[in-house]
Amino acid sequence: MNINRNFLYTIVDYHNGKKRELDVSVHLNASKKTDKPVGVECLYYDAKALSVKVSAAISEAPGLKDRGAKERKDLYFLNATSEPAILIEVCFVDSKADAKIYNDKFEEICQAIASVIANELGYKKKEITTVSKPSKPVSKPSNTEEYYKNGTGLYRIKKGIR
Repeated sequence: MNINRNFLYTIVDYHNGKKRELDVSVHLNASKKTDKPVGVECLYYDAKALSVKVSAAISEAPGLKDRGAKERKDLYFLNATSEPAILIEVCFVDSKADAKIYNDKFEEICQAIASVIANELGYKKKEITTVSKPSKPVSKPSNTEEYYKNGTGLYRIKKGIR
């Protein structure tokens, strides 16, 4: 237990040492093994409205059951950070149904979380109106990795290319 406590102190000290408006901790929950869906929940100390939005957005995107926002004043991360904080329990990893959704819909889950938090903090998505292409093909050195752009505008390393 002492190791866990020290780890929590380190995390909270790190968060409190940074300039920010919100603290977010993302977790995978567990209770008991089951084949049935269990769902997502978002824990809060003082950020109920945001927790409701995050839980709902995660459940909508991939189809996880929405267990909703839950007040937890007893969790060190939530009560010791100096800014509002939420702790996201994305799914129950001991539920086969939840684990499958998590694995199949990981990108949608991440985008749902990012979208709600960005909106909460007032961030706006940058729109790209034009994309210029190089006038001639660019040769790639053999020791670099190849990337592709997915539908969200993020770049990923192509699998199997090294």
